[in-house]
Amino acid sequence: MNPMFHRHLVLAYTFTWAIQLAYFAYVGLKWKSSRNPK
Repeated sequence: MNPMFHRHLVLAYTFTWAIQLAYFAYVGLKWKSSRNPK
């Protein structure tokens, strides 16, 4: 296994996971604010 390739793979996986987490957080906040309007 190429160490450089492995690092790239981990980076890509972490990036994808971070994007998903941010998306879910955004959707959650949107849904929460739409449920109880100020």
